Amino acid sequence: MAILSKPTSLEFTCYELGHTWTPSCKKATADVVIQVFKQGLMIYGPLYLISVRIESQISAVIALLLQSLFVAI
Repeated sequence: MAILSKPTSLEFTCYELGHTWTPSCKKATADVVIQVFKQGLMIYGPLYLISVRIESQISAVIALLLQSLFVAI
């Protein structure tokens, strides 16, 4: 049975196909991790802050409702 996932007839390196900006695999990995982390912060950071803000507002409304009903918290 032939292994189809790893062709041996190709003479390309990962530098030629995957990370053409640097020949070092470790440097390419570090570059990608840093960029993904930055993009993740830009996308999910504001969403997290919005959810925290909304949650605190909901908690404040619930506390106000309980106080107006004379229920001890």
